[in-house]
Amino acid sequence: MQQIPMDLVSILPFVVSLVILVVASLVIYRYWFRERPYTLLVVGLSGSGKTYISFAAITKDPPMTVTSFVPNIYDYKCLGSKKSIRVIDIPGHERIRSQLFHKYKSMATTILFLIDAVTLKQQSETVTSFLYQVMNDRILRKNKVKIILGFNYKDLDDKQKVPIDDLVKTMQFLMHLVKKSMDSYIMAMSNNVDKNPNTDAITDLSSLEAIEMDRSKFMDLLEHI
Repeated sequence: MQQIPMDLVSILPFVVSLVILVVASLVIYRYWFRERPYTLLVVGLSGSGKTYISFAAITKDPPMTVTSFVPNIYDYKCLGSKKSIRVIDIPGHERIRSQLFHKYKSMATTILFLIDAVTLKQQSETVTSFLYQVMNDRILRKNKVKIILGFNYKDLDDKQKVPIDDLVKTMQFLMHLVKKSMDSYIMAMSNNVDKNPNTDAITDLSSLEAIEMDRSKFMDLLEHI
């Protein structure tokens, strides 16, 4: 049996260590620098049509009509490319929407804030308060997450539809009221009436994209997001 030369034996530990180092470096590189999954977070009040629009558009199946208390999560493969988008539909029930929003918000690349344009007048304060919370979330602002306002007109014909610009103007006015209310509450809790604790709050809706949303438009959004 032929013996391994002594000079090779002496460098063998070095070679093994080098191989281990290279493999470990490749593993770490792939972990840290791999492409992050694109995640679309769909949020809004209960009844805004989130599940009907997103679930039905992707699966082609009619969604359950009962209120969900768990998020619907599904992956969509874009037709025009190999891009994969994870869609997370957050339930809109008031008891759990904030809790689940905070659980999944760090994963979001884009947020679709869905609004029922038919009932917005009756739910305007609740809708605007939730939108204020989303727009001013520290993690979303740090990650520069894009927020899209989607208005669901449901079965209204064009003559019955209130223009999106008018709906946004109404919400813009209410956003300022929400901020004033938040400022008053924070100052009351801090016992400092001379300090405005919320000067960096975002209330300007003009920077957000506002579009009509239905199932076909949702699919277009996924393809061109």
